[in-house]
Amino acid sequence: MTQAILQSPQGATFTVQPKPGLPVGMHTATVTVFPLVATDIPQSFNVSFTVYAPEINISIPDLDFDGMFNYNTLRLSTEDGFIGNVFVEINKHNTLSGESKSDEMIVNINASEINITPDLSVRTFDAGEYIEILIYENNTRQNLFARQIVRPVLFEF
Repeated sequence: MTQAILQSPQGATFTVQPKPGLPVGMHTATVTVFPLVATDIPQSFNVSFTVYAPEINISIPDLDFDGMFNYNTLRLSTEDGFIGNVFVEINKHNTLSGESKSDEMIVNINASEINITPDLSVRTFDAGEYIEILIYENNTRQNLFARQIVRPVLFEF
């Protein structure tokens, strides 16, 4: 608000902005202005805004092939200035054996780019295996990102 105390008939300007970390969705609040004189009636009005899911991109900066695909870090980036927690799930699946391994973590994005290091069990994948990277908004589990990286089965004759 531009002024803490108003004299009638002055006006005031209110600035409303969401707190960091609010869940995705529509939010509504009531602002009540209380008079200094007890005989006057408080005045209220509603404000509302929508928090949208952040745009998140992911890259694997050091994907190497040495008989297996190996990576050490995942680079998460966001272009809209999102700061908050996201839930990251990395699943490694073997299409031949049906075996799966996963690593889950809550990541605090506090910059436009951040590197994370998944568990070693999901950082290498061989022929017939693929990894699936899923990122969710931490509170609502709204899906923000999904990608599969496949290591094809190679047949030698």
